[in-house]
Amino acid sequence: MDNTDAIAVSFVPTTDPVQGPIYASMTQTTFYVDQATGLVDKIQYTNFSENDTTSTQSIEIYFSNYQVISGISAPFTQTVYIGGSLDSTVVLTSISFNVGLPDSDFTLPPGR
Repeated sequence: MDNTDAIAVSFVPTTDPVQGPIYASMTQTTFYVDQATGLVDKIQYTNFSENDTTSTQSIEIYFSNYQVISGISAPFTQTVYIGGSLDSTVVLTSISFNVGLPDSDFTLPPGR
């Protein structure tokens, strides 16, 4: 991935100098963006067990076969690796955006 930018983001809901770095490391997600296309090639993060933070799984999701649908580039193939082993591959055959959803579904009632 020589022509790829890596962008790491984390959720840190505290300013505590001790807890902050722990949140940052446990919530970090790295997005790998192809410099030529601007599309995400891969997302990488670590799952931590809820009851045992020493129990982790490395997750990598690869995106490929991008197609432009209604002006939006969408990956038609998504391959998931857990702990370095292939877990699943999703291959889409078609995508339709906002089919059957009127704008009124996204309008808040008055006073909200």
